[in-house]
Amino acid sequence: MARRPRIAILGFSLESNGFSPAATRADFEESYLLAGEALATDLRAEHPRGGGTLTGFVAGLALLRRPAPPPTRASGSMSR
Repeated sequence: MARRPRIAILGFSLESNGFSPAATRADFEESYLLAGEALATDLRAEHPRGGGTLTGFVAGLALLRRPAPPPTRASGSMSR
């Protein structure tokens, strides 16, 4: 029997340009920096903080009645 592939959720998003200061951890925490169960909860929320591609992926799995893979970490920040 073939083994099912193992998938984990990981995301990173950074909006930047050469005129902005470097993003810090605080910048990511202000936007979103989530891991583990906090990320899993956010991805299932009506208005998630996390990126749309991750939430769409989890929603698509739910439509297929597939369990979501274990969330690891996701972060995002906008330039100032």
